[in-house]
Amino acid sequence: MLDAISITSVCDIILFLIGLFVLNKFLVKENNLGFTIRNSSYPLAYAIAISGSFLTPSISFGVEYILFSAVDVVLVISLLLLSMKINSSIILHKLDNDLLIKDGNLSIPIIESGLMIATSIILFSSMYGEGKYTDGLIFFILGQSSLFGMVLVYEKFSKFDDFALIKQNNISVALIIVAMVIGFSSFIGVNIFGDSSPHGLAEDIFAFLYFFAFGVVFLIVFINKFLDKVFFPYQEIEDEIEKDNFFVVIPYAIMKLSLIFIIAIALH
Repeated sequence: MLDAISITSVCDIILFLIGLFVLNKFLVKENNLGFTIRNSSYPLAYAIAISGSFLTPSISFGVEYILFSAVDVVLVISLLLLSMKINSSIILHKLDNDLLIKDGNLSIPIIESGLMIATSIILFSSMYGEGKYTDGLIFFILGQSSLFGMVLVYEKFSKFDDFALIKQNNISVALIIVAMVIGFSSFIGVNIFGDSSPHGLAEDIFAFLYFFAFGVVFLIVFINKFLDKVFFPYQEIEDEIEKDNFFVVIPYAIMKLSLIFIIAIALH
């Protein structure tokens, strides 16, 4: 006979599969590499996000457990689908995404996929821990808003027109944006992660905003300059991005993502 842990695990897997089936109904089905890249990010984003709920210490298995887990699945799918629309309308608001993807643009679905993974990391942290649903939703909204703010600040520091390069299918600028949003989402996520503070929601929000303000300055200003000067002293990174030079941009993006992730964990 299965023990309680095994039963809850089977229940979680079944609910995940049901949610995956539902999520698949909302994806655009076309024989196009761009749409394939975009669609491929959703199952992974869904798995990351719902894991926050499944990993949270919970009530013992029973009807109540199934109901709460089912609500979590519905909530996660709903927020991911909503984020899909909001991410594009805010981050890529100057572009007709679907039309450009149909014309063969790959930089847009790469950015969309990065944004979905970033959203799932924030959602994972929001769903994890004991607390009210409203608290989780508040921090998810704060996290997403912070992510949008970070991208807008990054654009202000960029010396070229990111949207023009994205429209021209510049993969390098897409990779840099993806590294930034996933890295920053991990920075946000470790700040949200865990149970609610015993001192109340207001203190949690204040701590989050303080951490966000520090993160914007530190990650965007310091890390950019640090990586450029220390690891790539003989190359102008922004020029390489503009020229779409994969050989320089790919290791640069990976190093940036790795450094942000380690700093986020160290400062938690």
